[in-house]
Amino acid sequence: ESFKNDNPTANQKQFHDDVIREAIHGLGWSSDYSFDPSKVGGASMRVVVDRMNRKLDAIREEIVKPAQTRIDGYRVASVMDNPARTDKKTVYFPFNSEWYKWTYQGPAKLTADAKYNSDVDLQERRAGQKTLSQSTAERGNYWRDTRAQNELEADDLMQRATRISKKHGISIELAISLLEKTDNNPIQPAVVPDPNVQQGGFSGGGNEAQQVEAQPMHFNIDARGPEQKRRSMKIKRDARGEMIGIEEL
Repeated sequence: ESFKNDNPTANQKQFHDDVIREAIHGLGWSSDYSFDPSKVGGASMRVVVDRMNRKLDAIREEIVKPAQTRIDGYRVASVMDNPARTDKKTVYFPFNSEWYKWTYQGPAKLTADAKYNSDVDLQERRAGQKTLSQSTAERGNYWRDTRAQNELEADDLMQRATRISKKHGISIELAISLLEKTDNNPIQPAVVPDPNVQQGGFSGGGNEAQQVEAQPMHFNIDARGPEQKRRSMKIKRDARGEMIGIEEL
């Protein structure tokens, strides 16, 4: 007789799955996200993740933050200078009358679709429905640190672009686009007339000459003013590719 192993049975395995699901649900977590996410996807998964983020926010605000505030208050008071203190060995910063005022920056929010959340975040920022502080907090960053890093990177970019512009005799805008690679309008080489072709006549080979003209570059300028108006501009160039004017379409 061949050996047959039917333990655990299908019913017993289903029972184990139900126990795990009930335990995860009792913790206020989502079994669909942690135990078997293959059965949930798309918009349903975003709803699940949103409920999990609300649960995490509640735990942080109601349990973690009050306890951590008392602990950090003791830590700050222990290492801050105070005229009434006699022990100066553990003083790390001077006394401040508002030493008890601080804020906490939590970790990044869970996400099941980073691209979708990024698109929504960008639209809400443009519409003024979300601040930089809220946007960076969802990614686990502090908005002042983000501002400082943006300033540092912008200053470094301008210094490098200025150096490249002077070295190669190009515009600083072109130097910035070469460094950043974020320009949606690719650099187009100028098209100049062929010196071996007689304009308006025939070339020495007997072929009809073609008038060669530099192609204009089109730009869509997204105004950041209160009118939020998108304007289309066309830069006029001569045969050598040099800009000779700008025309609004």
